[in-house]
Formats: sequence, structure tokens, C-alpha cells
Amino acid sequence: HAGKKLLVYFKWAKVPANIFSYPRNFMSNFFQWSMSGADPAQFATAYAKAIFSMIKKDSNKKGGKKVYFLFLIMPLLLVVIAVFMNNARGPYWLGTNLDPEYVYLLNSLNLAQMHGVGHTDHPGTPVQVIGGVVIRVVHTLSGTPNNIETHVLEQPENYLSAINTLFIAINVLMLFFLGAGVYYLTRSIAPALWIQIAPFFSVVLLRFGLTRVTPEPLLMFASFLFILALIATMHMKLKKEFLYLGLITAFGIATKITFLPLIVIPLIVLPTIK
Repeated sequence: HAGKKLLVYFKWAKVPANIFSYPRNFMSNFFQWSMSGADPAQFATAYAKAIFSMIKKDSNKKGGKKVYFLFLIMPLLLVVIAVFMNNARGPYWLGTNLDPEYVYLLNSLNLAQMHGVGHTDHPGTPVQVIGGVVIRVVHTLSGTPNNIETHVLEQPENYLSAINTLFIAINVLMLFFLGAGVYYLTRSIAPALWIQIAPFFSVVLLRFGLTRVTPEPLLMFASFLFILALIATMHMKLKKEFLYLGLITAFGIATKITFLPLIVIPLIVLPTIK
């Protein structure tokens, strides 16, 4: 009981949503908890409850918008994981890393030159379009005297890395807006955080969503957007929200046909909205 009382001194009121304060507070409170004679095995659960309690109190006060800083934690963690996984993966020319990355690069190059594409397997159209735009921008900013085709063929890894970096950036931003959006709609911290944490339970999702130049990163983005639109539809109960779900679904299917089964979800969870 003495240990639980010590958690009251968690410094949330002084540094609302300050993610850098967590390690310091964790070690300080754990030390005080242990010295009080409380069971160390129960500390993690009590500490988590204290955090959520302080978050809830802070969100109800004036300036409660600071709670949105909490939803930066998972996106920042996603950036760290992306850096480590890309370093571990190695260059795109290495082994199986080149398939289908180089296929998408060359087809994006075709689009950047206003030519047609020969690869429509997934179909992967958004990947190629975004890749084409990135190629044009990178080539322009590089200041190279070489034409766009020559420069891409000379430095394919740089162009693939630039496309991959953009994919990571949009997924990091979308993960933040997913958590913040769910909290804004529900005014509940727990579901917003759980939705943000969910992608970290899948190594496959992180591997393909953060390291590849394939449809998977955009499927990850489309899935985040689909979830947010679905929750918004459930809470707002507006028919026009179905238009957004339709547009997101169309984008997902154009990215990869495997997105198609998700169209069943609104029919199951939104049976009363006609």
C-alpha cells in the first residue's frame, strides 16, 4: 500500500505528455516502490494504472490537448525500428531484396518519363505513381547534368532509398493521426493507444511495411486510414463517411488486390447504418 501511495508523486502534472520524463520517473518510482516494501512484481501494473490515471486527469483540465503528445511515442518507435530494420536488410541489390523493388523502380522511371508501365501484377499502380514523382523530385534536386534515365540507372539504390523513406514518413504520420483521431472521436486513451500498438505485434508487417519498395508499405498506410475512417463512421453515423471508406478501399485495391477482403468489415460492424 505504501508503494501505491508513492505513485501519486508521478510527475505528470509538471511535465504533461513529456515522453523524455518516462525513464526517469520509472526508475525513481520503482526505487521508492521497492524501498517501501511493496511487491516489485506488482509495480509494472500499478505504474501503468498511474500513467493512465494522470493522462485522464490532464485531458480533462484546461490545456488537455497536451495529451496528444502521448500519441507521438509509437510513431517515434516506428522510426527507430525502421532505421534498424533497413540497416539489417542491406542494399536492395542484395539477394532477394531486388525483387520486386527494381521492377517497381524501372516502372516508376517509365512513368516519370511519361511512358507506360509493363508491370501490373499487384497491380501496384499507386506505388509506381508515387515512385515516379519521387524520381522526378530527386533528379531535379540532385542538380546532375545527366538525364533522368541515366541518373536512375547510375544510382538506383539512392532512388529506392528515397522512395522507401517517403513510405516510412507517411506511415509514421498516419500512425500518429490514427491514435490522435481515435482519441478525438472516443475521448478514451486506452483504445487509441492499443490501436497504435497493434502493428508492433506483427514482425511480418514491420518487415514488409518499413523496408520494402512494394505495395506493402502503402497497404499499411491504407489500413491505418481505413481503420480511422471506420471508427469515424461508427461514431458520427453519417452516410457520407461511406464515401471515404469507398475511396480508401479503391486506393487499397489499386495498390494490391489482397486489400479486397476488408470491404466485408463495414458490412459486419456497421449493420444499422443504411
